[in-house]
Parts: sequence; structure tokens; C-alpha cells
Amino acid sequence: MFITGNVQKVTQAVEVISIGAVVAKFLLKTNRVEKTIQLAEECLIVLNNTVLRENSKIFNVFYMDISFIFFDAYRYIYDYTRAIEWGEKLLQVTVQVFEESSDQLGSIALGLAVLYLRQLKYEKAKELLEKALRIKQKTGNRDDEATCYGFLGVVFHHLGQYFNSKKYVEKALEIRKEIGDKMGIAACYGNLGIIFKALGEYDKALEYIHESILIRREIGHRQGEATDYTNAANVFISVGEYAVGKNFVKKALAIQNEIGHREGEASSYSSFALILYHHGQYAKAVQYLRKSLLIAKETGFKEVESPCYINLGNAYAYLGENAKAKESIEKALKISKETGNVEIQCACHNNLAWVMMYEGNTEESISYLFSSIQNCEDLRSFLGNHDPHKVSLLDEHFPTYQTLSEVFCKRGDYCPRRYTLIKALYVLELGRARALTELMSTQYFAEKQITLDPQSWMGIEGIIKKGSNFTCLYISYFVLDIYLWILNKKQTVLFRHLKKNETVSTIGPVGNLSAFLRNPPFRGCQKLPQGHCEDRSMFPLVACSSSFQAQEDIVAALRLVELDEDDQEQEPRPTLELLYKIFIAPVADLLDEPEILIVPDRSLYKIPFAALKDENGSYLSDTFRIRIVPSLTTHKLIQERPETQCNDRSVLIVGDPDVSYVSEFSQLSFARKEAKMIAEWLGVQPLLGCQATKQAVLEAMHSASLIHFAAHGDAERGEIVLAPVRPVNRTLNQDDFVLTTADVSEVKLTAKLVVLSCCHSAHGHIRAEGVVGIARAFLGSGARSVLVALWAIEDKATEQLMGRFYEHFVCGESVSESLHQAMKWMRENGFPEVREWAPFMLIGDNVTFDFRKSNSIEGRRRKNGLGSRKIVNTVLPWKLKLLCFVELLKFV
Repeated sequence: MFITGNVQKVTQAVEVISIGAVVAKFLLKTNRVEKTIQLAEECLIVLNNTVLRENSKIFNVFYMDISFIFFDAYRYIYDYTRAIEWGEKLLQVTVQVFEESSDQLGSIALGLAVLYLRQLKYEKAKELLEKALRIKQKTGNRDDEATCYGFLGVVFHHLGQYFNSKKYVEKALEIRKEIGDKMGIAACYGNLGIIFKALGEYDKALEYIHESILIRREIGHRQGEATDYTNAANVFISVGEYAVGKNFVKKALAIQNEIGHREGEASSYSSFALILYHHGQYAKAVQYLRKSLLIAKETGFKEVESPCYINLGNAYAYLGENAKAKESIEKALKISKETGNVEIQCACHNNLAWVMMYEGNTEESISYLFSSIQNCEDLRSFLGNHDPHKVSLLDEHFPTYQTLSEVFCKRGDYCPRRYTLIKALYVLELGRARALTELMSTQYFAEKQITLDPQSWMGIEGIIKKGSNFTCLYISYFVLDIYLWILNKKQTVLFRHLKKNETVSTIGPVGNLSAFLRNPPFRGCQKLPQGHCEDRSMFPLVACSSSFQAQEDIVAALRLVELDEDDQEQEPRPTLELLYKIFIAPVADLLDEPEILIVPDRSLYKIPFAALKDENGSYLSDTFRIRIVPSLTTHKLIQERPETQCNDRSVLIVGDPDVSYVSEFSQLSFARKEAKMIAEWLGVQPLLGCQATKQAVLEAMHSASLIHFAAHGDAERGEIVLAPVRPVNRTLNQDDFVLTTADVSEVKLTAKLVVLSCCHSAHGHIRAEGVVGIARAFLGSGARSVLVALWAIEDKATEQLMGRFYEHFVCGESVSESLHQAMKWMRENGFPEVREWAPFMLIGDNVTFDFRKSNSIEGRRRKNGLGSRKIVNTVLPWKLKLLCFVELLKFV
């Protein structure tokens, strides 16, 4: 090289090092990295052996310049260990050359943080990014500030802290939009898609990825476009759309091969291997995973290694090579523990559990499943109080809870240890209505409920109190196995297991119960008969949802019917008789109380249990009152809820809100009549027409003990259409007139009963959590019980049913008994069709009201010198007056 000997003079040294640094940078730009590093090393030797060492300021400037060359050169050849080493030196010397808050220092910290991120050293990356962010905020460098936010989002995603990840990426997006950086906007959209995919919110994930693709195409960012295609493929793979996923992978690989983006190729090969795996081509999947790992090692792309090792382990397991499977997954587990990636740890523990099951090692399998669930619990803890994300996260991980419960159940089949079966029930409770339980605990200021710690698994038998007049039926299904628990007032837990072969012999050849139950029992309830009904549906059923589950439900609802002659040759349908056979008949001999409290599982929330038919043609509600609770824990919380000071006669009745400003809707004359009838019986003023505004309802809801809605309902989540505030002098949006789940969630309720006499008010997204809709929102906000409609309700039938219901209810009968008697009356008095008498389902507590104890009524009685019997001489119809008079005689 041209640098020789020891240069002693300062001017000569400065000249030589300056020229050497310039040449080294040129060599790096022309991809001659080895020459760059060699020249930088010679520059460093000269620097260390000259009088420049005596001048610390000049020495530090040149040392910083040379360090930067090493930093860039080693990054270029993927030697991230050496790059980080020089980056740390660069960071230290830059502090001595510039101020602590200089923009240059912030840029170096940012670049070094990215290297730590690529090495999966998330905590160190986080520390440096936060340092860089503080500096960039002080210097006003908005572009780099957005970059810091974006990378912090990536770090928190890898740490499993999805809520924080989303928060930081959204901050980055806000700045990118502000400064007009289209490439940055696309990157933020792509990252949001990845976050929502991790949360199980696949529709949102695809929306963001699609937005990113559009921008990348517009600006010609081919590498980013290919990355988006791979991310879209991963979403479709997650929902089982493998053909669509394969098309996206092919698009990604075509671009990545064209532009030579090797890291992108590694990701795409990993995704393609997953598609092959799901098609049963395990050997081919292994080939592509090895190919992906090879590229990852060559490029230092460690991010793809853990997922590859996990999927490699799964493929080996199906090939019967358990030793290799265990070895591969353990490699992934080791990396994830070193990096703190909780999500990967969760997957590793779960998959190791399956490997242990294949080997027949049940105890070790249980241990791994517990570890996986603990990882799930850790991921939940990062979400804080964000309910929607908790619901979505549970969808992703609930199969692990199911698997552990199933293992306990099957051990109980062969080992008559009662506690094993109770363990299975506890595990399910950890997932059943979990987010709702946390909402209710917050509302009631209740202590923390059961946790993964088995020490907290005590007393589930005592949830059903001694002296109760109901039996609890707890239902779970997994693939084709059905698990049924019975809890009773004797505080014992009984168990029945309908095995796969028994299920298939009962209902016929089906792939799994989830698909079978996704369809409602009959078509007649999905569409109102013409000519004698007003439709209280908010929107047409076919246009109600963007979620995958809801879309599947809608398609199913439109094509499924009560089993008739045309259906006999089709696949098995969930008729009322079949549903009775698989969910009620196995435990019929254990149902020895007048009421059944049912804890349903997922799609069972769509089932009208009251209408299930036994082999003699008798309905379940001929013998039993039926009530639903989301979980045993929510039931316990409601039972232990402190009594409120709310007056039983604090009533809110809402009927036929004015929807004349909203073109999609018609007025509901029968709903108005229903509301006026109920209000008259209870002696209150209803909110009707233009008075029934969203604002007025929200103001009145929090103090009402009884709330009744008779209005349009949304087919997706049961949300309710109210009147907009007048005058309406602008274009309305749904926030102006729709009572949403979010609106209800923000109100602290004291209501004992909420009646939603609206079409589809029981509807919602079917999740592992249960049904996520308006009914759940009312329970989560403090309502003790909610009466909801499973389908579109008929006007005349609903008027009669509500009349009979309140006829019993205002006389002090419980809500469950009142509904039971109303259904019975309907069947016996001209309304024999299931769609007419069985649309309503009671969720929650079996509350009663004492309308005689109203202070206003008592005061009016004393003022007028009337005895208690005089109450009947108010506004009640003659038949109701007679019933109430007989009831009141008991108190005279």
C-alpha cells in the first residue's frame, strides 16, 4: 500500500490519514470491502503511531472517522459482531468530539441499535433507540425521530408487547404522514399489519398490508413490495387459505430473486415451507426450511432462524423423527430465551409438548403445556387494559389451553382421579370469557381471579351455592370430542365425555365440530317472513362484517335450513334434535333441578337451547328454565357483586328511535307500541322517536336498574340504532346514532337487567372468549343480566312474548322464570314455531325486581292514604292487575 514507515509530523499525518480515509470510503462504495478494511487498519496504525496522540481533539476526530469506516464495512459483509464492536467504539469517541445531545451522536446510536436488533439483542436495542429518540427530539430531526419510533415498535413486537409496539408504530406513522414520506408510511402500514397478525386480527392485518402494497407499487419500492407479499402470505396461511398464501409467496420470490434480496428469499422460503407442511409434504417442507436457514446464516438474518427451527421440528415430528424434532425446537427455544422473545418461547413449549405426546411422555407434555400457557399469560400482561387485543390474543393461543384440558380429561377417562377432571375445568376457565372477567373485576373492584398457579385452583365446586335450584352444565368441544361437566348444589363435579367415534355415529361424517356448529340450526330464523313483520335489523345480514369468522357465519346463515327432504343427501346439519343428542342427552340423567345454567363454548352461543328437542319431540324448555353464563368465574363475580343503591323503579325504556334522517332504516311502529306498553305497566315515561337520542340514552343508562330497548339491531354485533340529536344540519356518520359496544363499555352501569328487544342482539364475533358483541359490553360494564335475541324477531310474536314476560316479571317473579313462562304461553297460544317463541336468550344472573318498594310509589301511597292493594289501580291492564292483586294479598 502507499502508506509506509512512521510519519511523525502532524501535517503529514493529517494528510496521509485524510487521503486514506477518503480512498477507503470510495472502496466501500464500490463494494471492495476487504480493501476498505485493510486500508482502514493501516490508517489506524498511522494514527496510533504519530504525534497526533498528543492532540486528543484531532486524534478523536480521525479515530471517529476510521471507526465509522469499520462500522459500515462490517455491516456490509454481515459481520454484525465486529460491526457492533466498532459501533460501540464509535459511540464512545463521538461523545468526546460532539456534545452529548448532538444529532451525529443520535444517528450513531440509531445505527448501532439496528445492529443489536438484527442480533436479536432487544433490550440493548431498546436502550439505544430510546437514547437516539431523545436526541432526535431535541434536535428536531423528525425523519430520524420517526425511524426511532418505528424500530421501537419492532423491538416491542419481538418482546411480545404488542400494545406498545402498535403505539410506537402509530407515532412513527403520524410523523411520516406529516413530512410526506411515502416510503416511511408504507413501512409503518406493513409493520401494523405484522402486529395485528400477531394479535390474531387478520382482517386489520390485511387492510394495513394492502395499503402498504399500494404505496410501494406507486413509488417503485420493489423490495418493500416483496416483503409485503410475504407478510400477506403469512396472514392467509394463518387462516388456512393456503392457495392464496402460495400465490403471494410466488410473487414475493419473483421480485426477491430479480433484485437479489437474499434475506427476503429466506423469509419467503420459510413461508412456502409452512404451506407444504400444511399440505402434508413434510419432506419438501424440510428442504425449503434448510434452504431458508442457510441463507439466514450467510446473511446474518437471525430473525428467521427461530421460526424455521420450530417448523423444522414440526415437520420432523410428522415424519416420525422425534429426536430431530426435539433438537430443532430446542434450538429455537434456546434462541428465544436468550433474546427474550416470549411469543417464540410460547410456540416452542407448545410444540415440544406435542413431540412428548407422540413419544407417550404425558407428564413432560403437561409440563411443556403449562410453560406455554405461562408464556401466553405473560403476553396478556403486556396488553394492559386493552380489551380488543386481549380477545384477539386469546384466539391465537386458546388451542394450547384446550390441549392441556383435553390431556387432563383423557387421563381422567382412564384414571378415576376426580381432581384430574377438575384440573381440566380450571384450565378451560383460564381462557373462557377471560377478558370479560377482567372487565367485570375492574367494575366490581373484585380481587384477582384464578391464575395459572395451581394453588389458586380451589373451590370451583363451591361456585354453585348450597340451596341453589339450578344445575350447571359446562360444555367444551375440541375437534370431534365433546366434554361435559355438571356442577350442582351438592358441590360435586360430574363429568361425561362424548368421544370422536360416538360423535360421528350420532351426527354423521363431519371433519370437526367447529365447522359443523358454525351454521345455525335453521334458516327460518335468519330471514323474517314477509307481510306481517317489521325488520328490526340494522343492516342487511350479508353486509355486516369484515372478519373471517363473521364472513363464514354469514355465508352459513344464508344457506342453512331446518333439515328437510332436500337436505337429506347433503352433509350433516345441526338440527335441534342432533344438538340435543350430543350436548344434553349424555347428561340428561344428571339434570335434577328446575333450571339449567349453561356455560357454552364458542359457536354454541348461537344455539337456542330452550328449543332443543329430545327423542320424544319435547323441548328442553318444557321441563327446564334455561340461563347462560359466559364462564363460572363471571357467574361468581356477578353473585358476589356488592348491592347497589339503584332503585328498582329506576327504569329506562327506549322504543322506535327516530331514524328518518338515516335512509337505510324504517320506523318501527310495533317497537313503539311495545315500549309504550311496558312503560305504562311500570309507570314511567319512555324515550320514543326523536327523544330517543344517543346522548339522552347514554345519560340515562348509568343510573337505570332496568333498561329496555326496542329498536333496530346490527346483524354483526347487535349494536343499536338510536336517534341523532336534532337539528341535523350535516352528513351523519354512525357515531351520531349507533350505540356501539365501545359506547356501552365506557358507561359504568348499575343495571340489574338489560332487555335488548332488537334483531340479532345476541350476535357478535365468535371468539375463544365467547361472543364479542353488545351483550358482552353490557355485562362488562356492570349489568347483572342481559336478555338478547338470537335472530331477526317478528313484530306480533315479540309483542306477545314481551307482554307475557313483563306480566310475570312485574309481579316479582325472576327473569328466568318470567321468560320460561312467556315461552310456554307462546307455544300454547298460537305461536308454535321456534322462531316465534324461542328467539330470546338470558345471559347472566336470575334477577328479580320489587317494584312495590319504590320510594315514589310508597310516598304517593302514604300521601293518598292508600294501602298496598291500591297499587293495582294505576295503569296496569286488567289481567295484570288481577295477577298483581293476588300476589300482593300475600303481603297484606
